[in-house]
Amino acid sequence: MSVGALTKSMYNVTNNAQGIRYQVWPDAAGGAAVLGNGVDGAWVWSTVATSLNVIAAANIANPCWLMGFTVLACTWGVGVYGDIRLCTGELAAEVWLATMPVLAGVETAVGLGGKMPVWLPIPIKITGSPRIGASVRCTAGGAVGVTLKVITATGVGT
Repeated sequence: MSVGALTKSMYNVTNNAQGIRYQVWPDAAGGAAVLGNGVDGAWVWSTVATSLNVIAAANIANPCWLMGFTVLACTWGVGVYGDIRLCTGELAAEVWLATMPVLAGVETAVGLGGKMPVWLPIPIKITGSPRIGASVRCTAGGAVGVTLKVITATGVGT
């Protein structure tokens, strides 16, 4: 998308915000588990598959905007850092859209603190209702990962 087209879309957002609708995916209680395969070392992208399904093809609106994600659960330990990367497209033909950092949690007196959604600074427009996948890496390595939901929006402009 050109800078001019992006500027127009963001202008439309500020003037037509009443039409924006947010959705989380997968549309189920548990979210999508994105894990390493138990062999991966520290700071290596998971190789279970090129990416793991978060949303199957033909489920999201066309067009929609990738707004961010939220981590529901994390199986790496307190203080372990990691990254999540999101993509569109079929396995082995993905287009990687965003890589975002994740901290497993901050220790509190009663366990791990809550995890807030990660919002992209600039939404990414997705056309064609493709599959959305994810991959993880962290400083712990091994068969650890996250359970996440992706946040999309419709009606964000043209």
